[in-house]
Amino acid sequence: MINNIDMKVILHDKAKRFAIRIIRLYQYLVNEQREYVMSKQILRSATSVGANLHESINAQSKADFIHKRSISLKEADETQYWLTLLFESEYINQELYSSLYTDIGEIIAMLSRSIKTAKRNLELEKKEKYEERMRYKNEMMLMGCPYCLLRREKEEGMREKKEER
Repeated sequence: MINNIDMKVILHDKAKRFAIRIIRLYQYLVNEQREYVMSKQILRSATSVGANLHESINAQSKADFIHKRSISLKEADETQYWLTLLFESEYINQELYSSLYTDIGEIIAMLSRSIKTAKRNLELEKKEKYEERMRYKNEMMLMGCPYCLLRREKEEGMREKKEER
């Protein structure tokens, strides 16, 4: 089974190799086909996939990590769009289109799983922190913490006032 670290290495490697293929495609489109608009767009979106993925390595937080990966996913989706336009406008053939489309599809699937896992882990972490705070609060109340006792009395007084209304 592939572990999380191996999956990250595979994803980064796939994104880099895909970007290199797109750079070569860009050169072909500009030099041979004299196509400048779509070629520039696919070059930008495809190379941005790996760049944002790489940025996620040094994310400032888990939320930032998810954000960078999400940008990478959006760029990969955009790349699929440009590939389809290039194919349907007959700038690239079926074989090249299928190969590139399959590669970016694999990257999208891996990014989607990565984002989903990171979001799930972030939610679990938030839940654990909340439960830890609640355990601490209950322990302080049981130990007779003066602040906690005053707070409890205040909360009970507020409840009594609500019930009187």
